[in-house]
Amino acid sequence: MSDIVLVKIGGSLMRSNAAVRLLERWPRSPGTRHIVVPGGGIFADAVRTGQAELGFSDATAHRLALMAMEMSGRVLTDSTPGFVCASTLPEFADAWNGGLTPVWTPIALVAVAPEIAQTWDVTSDSLAAWLAARVAATRLVVVKSCVVPDGMGQDAAGLATAGIVDPSFPRYVAGQTFRWSIATGADDALDQMR
Repeated sequence: MSDIVLVKIGGSLMRSNAAVRLLERWPRSPGTRHIVVPGGGIFADAVRTGQAELGFSDATAHRLALMAMEMSGRVLTDSTPGFVCASTLPEFADAWNGGLTPVWTPIALVAVAPEIAQTWDVTSDSLAAWLAARVAATRLVVVKSCVVPDGMGQDAAGLATAGIVDPSFPRYVAGQTFRWSIATGADDALDQMR
């Protein structure tokens, strides 16, 4: 059985087109199956703005943020051949069997997971870690567009305190069997995915 590697691509990477460039250079290896977890990006920012202006609940904001991830995923798959949106474990398998890389659209799995808090403390970072555990991934690479201070690369609590990952991320990676890392940009991500 081949390894499963999840790659969470921060939504901010879509603004500079770095996310599409990363997918265009995606490594294909017969010994590895990948799943892309897209951040919400500009679509999640719109949810934050809408909640501040309209005052809807965190539960509604959470559902809309999941939709934002789905919209980002659809933009990525529209822009890059070889990738397909997929929601569930059987859909991931179908994608791999067809020679494609699944881009996770999370609503179907997350909506039936009562253990996931419906707050801004759980973003696509934590959801990627949750999915990595669920699919028995061997690695999780979280791709960010920001600089990670020296010595903080494996300090989940420090990364959360610095605002580099969401506040729940340390809990989602604690005690897991998969290895996780933070990549700063596409080149670093490609190195870590090999």
